[in-house]
Amino acid sequence: MIEREQYDIEVELTLLPAEESGLKEGIFSGTRSYHVYLHNIRWIAALFLPDRKILLPGETSRAFVRFIYRPDLLAGRLHLGKPFLLTNGRAIGKGVILSLLHFEKHAAEAKQQEEERTTLLSDPKKHITSYQEHPHRRLRKKKRKSK
Repeated sequence: MIEREQYDIEVELTLLPAEESGLKEGIFSGTRSYHVYLHNIRWIAALFLPDRKILLPGETSRAFVRFIYRPDLLAGRLHLGKPFLLTNGRAIGKGVILSLLHFEKHAAEAKQQEEERTTLLSDPKKHITSYQEHPHRRLRKKKRKSK
């Protein structure tokens, strides 16, 4: 389980009734495979329910969300009261952003990591391009044939 300091936003989440969503069971706290649909883009997210272990269809609860991949692309686009959809192949819930917990910090870290990765890929002196140049590769000595 991720600590509370690791989450990006706090939301109020309502699961759609089973007739609308097709969910037979609820969603479990700590699950990482849900998609938060914001700005016409699906963002892979981890959800944590602080008050319970499971949220059943038709119920509402407060939840914490951590964006798994590239939260920096959402920087400046999230605000309090912003609605979103929770999907898992189809819409299973809806919610509203209550607060931005540590989103700006995580977005800045992700942006820096992406810039470092881009720099490594674009600079041939820093990027190891072939197996031959790898520093951990041991050179094998050729065995001499004895007569």
